[in-house]
Amino acid sequence: MAVPAGMLRVMSAMMYVLDKVISVPESFTGEGLRVVAGVTYIGNNSKAKRDLGYDPRPLKEGLAETLKHEMKLLGM
Repeated sequence: MAVPAGMLRVMSAMMYVLDKVISVPESFTGEGLRVVAGVTYIGNNSKAKRDLGYDPRPLKEGLAETLKHEMKLLGM
């Protein structure tokens, strides 16, 4: 039986509360249900951008710069 991801997210929130009252199997905890739904972390980087000036860049650009730096440290 397939359960829609949205329903699993709602059930996950309810299980966080229920798990504080009674012990439930790991696969039925809030975190377990979020993993099944394919949502392990819910968030975004807007606070880091606003408060810290975080400015993400494309992986290709950042990885190239990191590799150049590491190679320089290794004398390559």
